[in-house]
Amino acid sequence: MEMTWTPGGLLVDGLSTPSASPIHDCLVAFHHRSYESDETGEVLPVEIVVRGRHKSIAWAKPRKAKTPTGEISTTLSYYKLVIGGEEIIEIDKPGYVFRVRGVDRMAERRQALGV
Repeated sequence: MEMTWTPGGLLVDGLSTPSASPIHDCLVAFHHRSYESDETGEVLPVEIVVRGRHKSIAWAKPRKAKTPTGEISTTLSYYKLVIGGEEIIEIDKPGYVFRVRGVDRMAERRQALGV
């Protein structure tokens, strides 16, 4: 899994923020958003949690009176998407977890491997 993202302005802390997890040993990013349904007008909270290591960092050239941006490519070891309080998907590569809408599709394999 890979994620490419553009920071809004100069990013210093996001380049070296360690995870609390010794398994992932990487950056942890939380994205909290909300979306409004065009059909119903309902506003849904969306939470995305990712863990990974930066693969490449491409800084934009600084320009007068412009916010410096760039593009960062991060290889992910963990991804979780929650919409409206419902866990939609969770992928944890080191933990060998692949859960979709609460169904753990790797549970039998972990059990067979003794993990």
